[in-house]
Amino acid sequence: MTTPADIALAAGTAVACAMGTDGWTYVRERVAGFFRRHAPEEGADTLVRLDAYESAVAAAGPDLRERVADRFGPLVAHVLAEVAARSDEAAEAVRVLADEVRSASAENNSQSNVLRDINTGGGDFNLAGRSIHTHRGGHK
Repeated sequence: MTTPADIALAAGTAVACAMGTDGWTYVRERVAGFFRRHAPEEGADTLVRLDAYESAVAAAGPDLRERVADRFGPLVAHVLAEVAARSDEAAEAVRVLADEVRSASAENNSQSNVLRDINTGGGDFNLAGRSIHTHRGGHK
């Protein structure tokens, strides 16, 4: 059985992992909605804090982004757990938030980049990743 603390940690980690990515705006709006419903008196201050965390993650650059985001996950989880402890409805909302943020992150990570008309000058073109599809000739 998953405890409320486990759910808050999952949600906090997912929120922190979205920081510094293209999905942050969506995730921030989901978190803002959560606080509007379940802790309106704390929402503004919490969003200011989350924005500061996000700025730090974004400033870290691609090589350190994940490590910096990992530092903020437990901090975000703590705030979410405090609100979740107030009511069953708030606890359920944290679970839903965790699911929504993870889904948004997965969707953001699965977007494909399309490379067309690459002239390698006769050399090899190597691309690593998942689900790579190549087509010769016309665009598909």
